[in-house]
Amino acid sequence: MKLLHVDAGIPGESSVSRQLSAALVARLRQGRPGLAVSQRRVRWLHA
Repeated sequence: MKLLHVDAGIPGESSVSRQLSAALVARLRQGRPGLAVSQRRVRWLHA
């Protein structure tokens, strides 16, 4: 099974959405030993 983890929270470790998605991916990995995770980080550009 494959999972695409798109990380689009605010920069830094204080982002709740980044923490939540990381916890979800960790939980999925525990239940699925063969899980292949590809992570992409979306960076916001300020004009």
